[in-house]
Amino acid sequence: MRSTFRLFSLFVLWALALSAYAQAGYVHDVTGTATVRTGNQAPRPIRVGDVINQGETIATNDKSTAVVKFEDGQVMALHERSAFTIQTYSYNKQRVAESNAAFQLLQGGLRFITGVIGATNRNSFRLTASTATIGVRGTDGVVIFNPATGEVAVAVNNGAVAMTTPLGTANIGAGTFSSSSPNLAPSTAAPVAQMAAQVAQAMNALSQAQNLPTNTPVAVPVSARAAALLKAAAENPNAPGLQQQAQVALQEALTAANAALQVALAAGATTPTPGSTGTSTTTTTTTDTSTTPTSTTTTSTPTGSGAGGGGGETTTSTTASPN
Repeated sequence: MRSTFRLFSLFVLWALALSAYAQAGYVHDVTGTATVRTGNQAPRPIRVGDVINQGETIATNDKSTAVVKFEDGQVMALHERSAFTIQTYSYNKQRVAESNAAFQLLQGGLRFITGVIGATNRNSFRLTASTATIGVRGTDGVVIFNPATGEVAVAVNNGAVAMTTPLGTANIGAGTFSSSSPNLAPSTAAPVAQMAAQVAQAMNALSQAQNLPTNTPVAVPVSARAAALLKAAAENPNAPGLQQQAQVALQEALTAANAALQVALAAGATTPTPGSTGTSTTTTTTTDTSTTPTSTTTTSTPTGSGAGGGGGETTTSTTASPN
C-alpha cells in the first residue's frame, strides 16, 4: 500500500512538472499555414491558442506568418518560409534573474521583442543563426538568415544588439543593421536604408508586422484560451454565446496577466521596453474594450481585434495585457 502511494505521488509530481514544462508559450496569431515539430516527429499544423513547448520547432509556409508569445512576455514573429527552435526556455517566477531562454533561427526571418528574461538579465537571452549569436540590450530587432549562403543580417528597431561570430562582433543600435557570412566578420553597423533590397523587404515586413502582443508576462494557459476564443468569435460573429465567452476569457486573461506582471516585478524583474512598431509615446490615449486590450500600460489604444489585437500605444508599464 505504501509503495503504491509512493508511486502515485511520483506520478503526480511528474505530471505537474510536465505540465509546467509544457507551458513555455502559446500561438498568438497565424496567417496562412504554420506547423510545429517536436524532436524528430512529423510536423503538425498549429492554430491560434496552441501551447508551445521547449524543444519544439515552429515553421511557416509560403505567404504565411506566425506569432508566439512566451510566459515572460518574449515575442517571436516569424516571416514566411521561416523556422525557429526553442532550444531552452526556463522562466523562474520567484527568481527572474535566474531564468534563461535560447532560440535558434533555422531559416528565413524572425522578429524578437524581449520579455522580462532578457530585460532583467541580458545574458539570459540568446538567439543564434548559423555561426552568429545575437545578444540583447532591451531589444526589438529582426534577424534574417539564408541557410544556402550562411549569410545573416540583423537590424534593430529599438534598443541594441551585439552580433558575434568566430570572426568578430558588431554592436548594432536602433535604426541600423549589420550582416555577416561564414567567411566575413560582421559588418560595421550602418543605416537600414543601405540594406540590399531583398533583405530590406523582409526586414520591413517584419518591422511593420501587425497584431503583435505586448511583451509583458502572461499566464500561458489562460491567455492561450482567450486567444483561441477571440479568434473563433471574430470568425463566427453570429455564433450564439461565443462573443460573451470570448469577453469573459479575455477578462480572466487580463486579471491573470496583471498578476503575472506583479509577481515578476516582486521577484526582481525589470519591465521590458515595449516593441517599437505600432506604438507611440503619446499619453492621451483611451481604452476601447470592444477590441483586445494590448497595452502594457495604464492607458492604451488597442490596434487589433479578434485573436489578440495589435501592439497598442504604450507608455510606462504598470499593468499587463493577456496577449
